[in-house]
Amino acid sequence: MPFERNSFFTGRESELPKLEKLLFTEGRPKKIAVSGLGGVGKTSLTIELVYRTREHQEDYSIFWVPATNFESLQQAYLNICTQLQLPGWYDRNEDPKRLLQSYMSQASVSQWLLVNDDADDINM
Repeated sequence: MPFERNSFFTGRESELPKLEKLLFTEGRPKKIAVSGLGGVGKTSLTIELVYRTREHQEDYSIFWVPATNFESLQQAYLNICTQLQLPGWYDRNEDPKRLLQSYMSQASVSQWLLVNDDADDINM
């Protein structure tokens, strides 16, 4: 997690239980987008959600991916693949995003939360 928890986090407490319910209710994998204009607190809200997830969902692996551009996205995926020592992570011909998707879709993989921060381009 690249950010410290904000001990002064306020103002979005009503949204956190809604996000937690959406994410952690039993069932199939979830995809949730936190959207809004720049500066409204999307990243701050997500940081608090990640820290609460760490506290209450101890079996979850959490990955923070800066998605400011294609290069940062690819580098973050490669870093995760390297950290997990996924087969093929060292092969320059392999797509790290594909490797990570393949790994995370396996039934044997524990629960995980992947945050794509600052993802403005839907085509990435």
